[in-house]
Amino acid sequence: MNSWGSGLFVDDHNIDVDRFGFVWIGDRNGQIEYKFTKEGKQVMSIGTKGVKGDDTSHTSFNRPSDTFVAPNGDVFVADGYDNHRIVQFSKDGTFIKIIGGVAGHGPGQLEGLHGVLMDSKAV
Repeated sequence: MNSWGSGLFVDDHNIDVDRFGFVWIGDRNGQIEYKFTKEGKQVMSIGTKGVKGDDTSHTSFNRPSDTFVAPNGDVFVADGYDNHRIVQFSKDGTFIKIIGGVAGHGPGQLEGLHGVLMDSKAV
């Protein structure tokens, strides 16, 4: 068994393997999501390490909690511990849009967001 990332993470929180075989590890209090090959080579990161973002930020999170990669490669990050949103990025990490971004329980509002998944009819 192999391991990687020693000393990289402040608070490793989530681990997801996408349909393309990449491993995503979220650093909740480090404010960043990392993408690795299955051999442990870091190939991308999304977020700004150590920088807290608000619900409008395109480049920073505030305690992200999960990552999902869609069939087209778009990346969705649940940023809901302290924020109230899902942030969508292209497969190369370019910001696309914010889903939610307003606290609450009504249409378009999110509260206590911890995970993100997608059904087969989306994207």
